[in-house]
Amino acid sequence: MSGTKPISFQGFSLHCLVVVLALGVPEPASAENGDAVYLARSFVGHCVQNAGRVDKVSAAARVAGWKEVQGDMKAMLAPQDPSAEYSGWLVLEEGKTPFLLGISKADLNGMDYSICVVANPNIEVDEVLTEIRNLASIGKIIDSVEEAGQRYRVWSTEKIAEQSFISAVDAPKMDIRGGTISLSAPTEE
Repeated sequence: MSGTKPISFQGFSLHCLVVVLALGVPEPASAENGDAVYLARSFVGHCVQNAGRVDKVSAAARVAGWKEVQGDMKAMLAPQDPSAEYSGWLVLEEGKTPFLLGISKADLNGMDYSICVVANPNIEVDEVLTEIRNLASIGKIIDSVEEAGQRYRVWSTEKIAEQSFISAVDAPKMDIRGGTISLSAPTEE
């Protein structure tokens, strides 16, 4: 996998997150650890506990009544691969850090993968990853690449689901907050 971006990196770009922020995703009053804990719990609850089952994530988003991204925003946030199925929601819960929740399906080396991602333009990705490690079994880092100012990292998550991995994208060298964290797993539907 070294030197190439896995399919899960075809999710939200950091530039798109900045645009979303400008469109009205409120910045939290403070970047306290509670934001990282909430986002980590959201990621584990939606993505990790439903590895390979984006149908369940989609159902939960509909039941919760979250606003589905549409039109130009959907096009802006969708994976680069135009054949990848994609849906996303803006999660705004009162008193909580807002975030984008996205799901997609794509072919990865001949296998159908389901990808679930959370993204926020104000978080520190490493703080969220620390909290995720407190809740889920993340293996060793298996890839780390910096390209076009963004840092792409991948960790094995074989204890979560066979052939699954967590990836994170952020841009600390560009002094840009925010990022994405995703879980990719073979589709189980």
